[in-house]
Amino acid sequence: PNSNKNMLPLVTAAAAVLAGNPPWNNQTGASYGPFPWDPTTGKTMNGDYVFGTGSGKGITTHRGTHYFEVVTPSYFSTYAEVRWDAMQVELNNDIIAMTDGKLVNFVGYEFDLVKTLADGTHVSVPAYELYNHHFGNSVLGKAAKMVKTGLPMDHDAAHAEDPMSVDALFPGYRLVNAETPATEPSPVRSAAGSTAAGGLIIGNGAESRKTFHYFTDGYGVQVESPYSVSIHPMIIDTRNREGNGSATRPTGHGIVPPSSNVPSSAMYSGIHECPCTDQWPKKISSFSTLKSGVCNPLITTAETCFSAAAELGLKPIIKNSTVAVSTIPSGCSVQAIAGGYELVFNTDTASKTTCGKPAIPTAQGPPIASACDISGTWMNMAPKSKALLNVSSIGENMYGIFQLGKNIGNITISKPSAAQPQGGGVGPWGAFNLLNYSAPGSPICTQMAWANGGTFARMPYAEKPEVPPVLPRVSALAEDLVNITVDIDPAKDLVTLTLQGPSDVWYGAGFGYHHVSTGGADPSVGVSMVGTNWTVVILGDGTVMERRLGNHEAGTQLPQTVNVTSNTVIDGTRTVVMTRTIKGATTDDFFFDPTANQLTFINAVGNGPYLMEHKIKSSGVLYFVELDYPTCICNVAADQGSIGAYSWGTQRCVARPLGQMLDDPGWESNHRVNPSCDIRAYKGGLRCCKGGTVILDTDQLNVTNNYVFEWQLKYRYYFEILDQNTTTSQNTFMTSWWTEHNNGEHDVPPCNETDKSKCTYTITSNFTAGDMNGCGNGCQFITMEGHCHIGCIGMEMWIVDDPAKPQLLCNASVNMGQSDGWMDEMGYIAGANTCIFGPNGADVVDLHPTTKLMSIKVSNTTDQYTGDMALWEINAVALPATV
Repeated sequence: PNSNKNMLPLVTAAAAVLAGNPPWNNQTGASYGPFPWDPTTGKTMNGDYVFGTGSGKGITTHRGTHYFEVVTPSYFSTYAEVRWDAMQVELNNDIIAMTDGKLVNFVGYEFDLVKTLADGTHVSVPAYELYNHHFGNSVLGKAAKMVKTGLPMDHDAAHAEDPMSVDALFPGYRLVNAETPATEPSPVRSAAGSTAAGGLIIGNGAESRKTFHYFTDGYGVQVESPYSVSIHPMIIDTRNREGNGSATRPTGHGIVPPSSNVPSSAMYSGIHECPCTDQWPKKISSFSTLKSGVCNPLITTAETCFSAAAELGLKPIIKNSTVAVSTIPSGCSVQAIAGGYELVFNTDTASKTTCGKPAIPTAQGPPIASACDISGTWMNMAPKSKALLNVSSIGENMYGIFQLGKNIGNITISKPSAAQPQGGGVGPWGAFNLLNYSAPGSPICTQMAWANGGTFARMPYAEKPEVPPVLPRVSALAEDLVNITVDIDPAKDLVTLTLQGPSDVWYGAGFGYHHVSTGGADPSVGVSMVGTNWTVVILGDGTVMERRLGNHEAGTQLPQTVNVTSNTVIDGTRTVVMTRTIKGATTDDFFFDPTANQLTFINAVGNGPYLMEHKIKSSGVLYFVELDYPTCICNVAADQGSIGAYSWGTQRCVARPLGQMLDDPGWESNHRVNPSCDIRAYKGGLRCCKGGTVILDTDQLNVTNNYVFEWQLKYRYYFEILDQNTTTSQNTFMTSWWTEHNNGEHDVPPCNETDKSKCTYTITSNFTAGDMNGCGNGCQFITMEGHCHIGCIGMEMWIVDDPAKPQLLCNASVNMGQSDGWMDEMGYIAGANTCIFGPNGADVVDLHPTTKLMSIKVSNTTDQYTGDMALWEINAVALPATV
């Protein structure tokens, strides 16, 4: 983070910015600042702002004491091309020096799409030339890392239920803790009561430029020791190269595919909503995937299993195998791993293992003498909940569940039996078993294991980390001198190690370095051959050897413990895949710990085919991420298949009241099912808009003068440095809600009204605050932004505890462009109203877990269009315990 060679001296950069001529480095990306900020005299990057309900108290500019700016490396695109590439820009030495060891409170940011002129000045790119579909935006502290996972980006577990998660905004990447288990907790974050190693900031779409991304006094997004910014935009190039758009917009309105619903008379391009072209053929499968339960009927042959995966668009398949084990489901199953998918056919028809997450666990041993008293405080162990629940007796074998003083359901307890040795019962979430919580030292009846997969643990045992009966499968990927992938599968006692390097010389990677000398945020510093006790070397002829290295010498060769399953050479690159047990042989003294969050390594490449002195060496860290449980493939059709050879997956849409996509009165023409939920009716949206896609039919690809367009993303971040000894500000967390719940998009129907003023379409979702990630114990919203596409009239959220007296929480209406002036293009959203709560904003509202909420999104339906969104992007704080 301290090696930004392209950074100009601070004084030179500051002087250039003040002169209106910022020295942007287009090729590598750069950061500039820090600069002092005075809200009374400073000029914001995008001009003044307007915003939503209850917040209009004269705030038109950002606050804070300083800001810095970031420009990404250049993106390059051709007409109708989708760019969806993650970038990371390290902050310069001056920013890092100013903020190192300090808790930084980010209180706002601004965003723009720019191109840089020959003289170094930059100008905004009009919305009709580059369409910002959406973006992810995160400032990382030195204790966090954004790491590439190699997991397939179109995997069906796309985390649509949490659209503001890193997994959703940065597909193919995970935000991991870079601190080692031995690292002492940060005193800065401990003193502030914060865990802010990295802060995820709202990232919406075309409206973002003139949307006010702002926090009132006392709130923000806190990051300790910021060192980089991670950005992952989805941008569509609509710059008309032929120059025949219109007299006022010659670079607007280029050609569109015939599948577009938007007429040429519209003010915006039909490419924006990602219509499916003839490059995305559909294939309806006679098979289907199943995420939980048991297939009926099973696929009965390996050949059928392997062909079914291809038919369902699960690609690439990295490994096919046939096994006979009881630890995975019978028949055909698939699991996303680094690089693609692993497909397994299990011939053990007696296996009791179910698809997806393991079934409800049961206690072991003989039945206890009498039913347990379950009165007390319990915690919902869901990672994004941690809700505290008070359980109190309300009668014989009857208990009430109370959250913040409100009854949310009742439990009936059953007596212990051979099937339930510690007893069990039924309640709001179905049946449950009582057993020992898995943390060491937990007594009987300290865990409720619910049939829906949920787990409650009794306090104070819930404060200890859970130890699952079978550790989850984990994977790590590093792209260094040698590309390294480590996959640890405890259920099979199997480690799969993949090494990739040049085919004409030796290369290798070593693990097991013991000496921790740095104690810093980068545990790879100081890792060397000394103390690296297990190294795999690949010779130029493909020979695989294992060695214990010496002090800058080859050391000794070890007996072979790995089984080489693949050794291939393609275009001068050799890829070797090998397996071994987790513990390995005693001679190598190396154990792949499936509970570790990281693993240091060394790697080197030689000068020749035989093991001699290396040509180049380096060290690094592998960061492990958990993999999803296996998904079954069943021998039954269920309206699944593929689009453009990519998997459609299981049904994401849900029934009312959470969403109306499966009962949509606007789509009587499709049996009241929104086409975004139906592979047969699907005509456009995210599934036809993957990175690198050109949204044209094959006979349209020869665009006249289709030159490459170079552009960048530009950000300005406003911040203040907090005094760690005072609690001057609360750290907010990201939460969200899809109005088209769990689906992530919806289609807007055609309007058949003669009176076009009646052409509107409304979707709704009813839920409780406790349904939202992070709000299991209740929360308070601090900022609310509604994200929707062109044609959107606005979004609203209401509190509907009393349907007769609904309370408006936020009106996120949109502002449409009125001219083709700067950031005011006609036909495009020129900003969405932000609802801001706290000092100088609306009064903060206490939202209890049971508070009933309703989301409404209204669209203009003059034109039918696909792939619209109705997403709430919210920063919140937990509801105080005294409320």
